[in-house]
Amino acid sequence: MTRTTDTYTLLMLFPLTAVLAVAQGAPSDETAPSGQTVPVDQGPPPDTAAPAGRPASADVIEMEKFEVNDVPLDEQILPTVRPIGSVLGDDRNIIDTPRSVSSVNKAWMDERRVTNAMDFGQFSPGVYSSAQYGVPATPQIRGDLGELYINGQRIKYSRNSVLPSFNGVEAMDIIKGPGSAVYGPQGQGPGGYVNLVSKAPYFDAQHTTLTTTLGYWTSGRSYFNPEVQLDTGGPLGDKLAYRVSYLSRYGDGYYLNTDNETQDIYAALTWKPTDRLTIDWWGQYYKNDFNEIAGMNRVTQDLIDNGNYIAGPVTGGPWFGVLEGANAHTVKLHPWQALVSPDDYNESRRFQTQLIATADLGDDSKLVNRSYYEDRTSEKVSGYGYTEYVPTDYSFSNRTEWHTPGFTLFGTENKAITGVEFRYERLVSFQDFSQEPFFYYDLTQDPDTWAYPFTPPTGGGTPVPGHEKFGYNPWAGNGTQDSIIRDLAVFYQQDTRYTDELSSVLGIRLDHIWAAANSPKVIPSTDGAYYRSSGDEDNISYFASLIYKLTPNSSVYVTYNQVNAITGSANFGGVDGSAGDERLSDSLQAESVLYEAGYKTSLFNNTLYLSAAVFKQTRMRPQLVGPAARIRDYGLELEAVYQPNRKLTVNANLTWQDARQYGSGFYQQTGDYRDGYAPDIIVDGQPGTGVGSPNYATYVSPKGFIEAPGVPSVMANLFVQYEFDNHFGFGIGPQFQSRMNANAQGTLHIPNQVQVNGYVFYRGSKRWDVQVNVNNLLNDDLYDPIDVGFAGNDVVYHRPGLSTSITFRIHL
Repeated sequence: MTRTTDTYTLLMLFPLTAVLAVAQGAPSDETAPSGQTVPVDQGPPPDTAAPAGRPASADVIEMEKFEVNDVPLDEQILPTVRPIGSVLGDDRNIIDTPRSVSSVNKAWMDERRVTNAMDFGQFSPGVYSSAQYGVPATPQIRGDLGELYINGQRIKYSRNSVLPSFNGVEAMDIIKGPGSAVYGPQGQGPGGYVNLVSKAPYFDAQHTTLTTTLGYWTSGRSYFNPEVQLDTGGPLGDKLAYRVSYLSRYGDGYYLNTDNETQDIYAALTWKPTDRLTIDWWGQYYKNDFNEIAGMNRVTQDLIDNGNYIAGPVTGGPWFGVLEGANAHTVKLHPWQALVSPDDYNESRRFQTQLIATADLGDDSKLVNRSYYEDRTSEKVSGYGYTEYVPTDYSFSNRTEWHTPGFTLFGTENKAITGVEFRYERLVSFQDFSQEPFFYYDLTQDPDTWAYPFTPPTGGGTPVPGHEKFGYNPWAGNGTQDSIIRDLAVFYQQDTRYTDELSSVLGIRLDHIWAAANSPKVIPSTDGAYYRSSGDEDNISYFASLIYKLTPNSSVYVTYNQVNAITGSANFGGVDGSAGDERLSDSLQAESVLYEAGYKTSLFNNTLYLSAAVFKQTRMRPQLVGPAARIRDYGLELEAVYQPNRKLTVNANLTWQDARQYGSGFYQQTGDYRDGYAPDIIVDGQPGTGVGSPNYATYVSPKGFIEAPGVPSVMANLFVQYEFDNHFGFGIGPQFQSRMNANAQGTLHIPNQVQVNGYVFYRGSKRWDVQVNVNNLLNDDLYDPIDVGFAGNDVVYHRPGLSTSITFRIHL
């Protein structure tokens, strides 16, 4: 399987050429559209967020007139001030968007130091992300993994290998549930998605900001991890503008033996050759050097509740042995004592680029072509027994959208979006988790002993040809695959207004998906030695929403979506062909169904935004071992944003949900968390089983389902910021998660938890400002699941204690 660069080029250039040709043929009109208040050749004000789904430099969208006095646009947090294009493919007010969506602007992201998917939950109901071995690259939405998009196109899925970068991000929208007819089903993460909005060039003037963050000072263990970002941009004439952002971070991580380093460069150009045509381009390359964090092993309920760790050397016995009572003793661990060996490393690289051409056809009609390409690699060695080698992992997608002019049909007002999309994915991955004896290691001993005790590679599998320090599982598994996916789709979405109050959005999408997957070439066999499969499917997805405007500033809605997506490896995506053509066919048509009803309103002259949604969602979720499981989640989501003036901002959200997993069995590397302890050791009031760990078990629930582990049923967030007249200020707020199961059996749980974060700042100068952030202000012992679908009985993640950093920002 080889790259087909010429094919990529042709697929990208043909629709792009069509857009350019149409734009050149469209009549010129220097007059601004009715209601437009910003000239066509003028870019957005500095540091303003672009509409989600496309860069800000495209045409200005006329919205209902919401005004907030005394609040500059770049300080606005109310979601009604920015059009939302990340749901239905066109920019519309959030009040008129029939889905549960949370809008996050640049100020929130900067002030609260967004660095990974675990940070998303503070902004939105329905979102909680577990630790994912300390590399949380994917959000967890409505009880299941989600995905990331950028400007309306899907980023390649990665659960815990390649972290997203926020160096080139201006804002983001968090959407609960599957995508629309235009954006299509997510694929590997069907819970929902986060649409990132890229930084847009400045047309008004030159802007340069230098930001330096120093830290971290933590309870019990401080470490040096400085970060510098240079963000600059401005006009290059009246038709061309640029933006460049460079981020450098180096030094240590919080946990013992960890690094946290990155080099990240982002560049963007916007070109407006005519008043009818806008071309937006951006590109980014970054490299991360960090570590997988397996957390604390030998997990017990007493460890989670009281911090008591059972130490001692493992002796002979079944599997990797057991801990005998004569060798055991209880100790207290520091939060930063995690199972990370001195020689562990995790290195990832990503290149991504996007080109968007927008042709204004007049009469509120336009033609948009979007092309996105990314190429990434990942290498990971964890001494406890895991290796990962992903030398080939790239995708290309191209979508052409025709936004039609308004038309009348049977006495109703209508508009539509129709188009075609092509997506190509290629993946070669080697994954070795065949033997991960977490229990074998003692965190009180020399870290040099925390390494797989047998022969290379680090895991227990077979060496990868030419890269013998990495291994692969010596069986048919989707974590080790050589796969290709081709997806050609057509879609149609229509808005119909029946009365001034009542409207609908109906959509349909047809995806023809062809895929092939086989086990890669390995020693001593050729490719396909463990499995080989191929097939194709025609997936039809349906979308329907009904919106009723109670007032000009409030609405109620109902939504139904039924989509079919692709499920593959739980870690890397791709496709699951590990059990032949039948499994691959199931992998290409994993159904996700959403029922949702909601209410949204803007009150008190657009100073208060409120939303409420009830939902039921079902979908298929891949397991690390075994067939995909079905997820069923229903619940209630509430959200409020309040900003009466520039001094005070408040945001709050609340989630209640009931998530269950259905399946014939749920894999656990260790069947019972007491299996590593001999019967003469009392663990949580019961004797150890002495079975040994790991023992590669499957838990079969007598009820046919389990309460979804790692999913809290109640989540609540509140954050308040206030700035005094002297320009000093503060922000503070708690994040609450209710009790959640930490393994499939429900015999381990993480209790109710509250983490309080805050900051203080000074913003009295237009040239500089300073902010001190404090996380886990109460210095509580807080825990998260790591990998409940595999290692819930083996490890648990202890969050950092109180930690402090300081950020200086200079505007040049």
